Amino acid sequence: MPTQSHIEEESKDDGSTRQKLVVEFSNGSLQQLRDLAEFFKIEGKDPYETINLAIGFLEKIKENSEKSKDAKVS
Repeated sequence: MPTQSHIEEESKDDGSTRQKLVVEFSNGSLQQLRDLAEFFKIEGKDPYETINLAIGFLEKIKENSEKSKDAKVS
């Protein structure tokens, strides 16, 4: 899934700053995201929602891994 990405610093009206990740997907990568959206029955085959779902899966794996480590320590 070839992509390009970079982090940008953005100034807000109140003078604070925040960082944001800007990601560019190639046509092939974008199609992969749409195919995954269709497989997971994401409405409108929205690539953004596919990424959100993937992050949710990764968070769940992380939580389960941490629980497993805690259980071994106890």
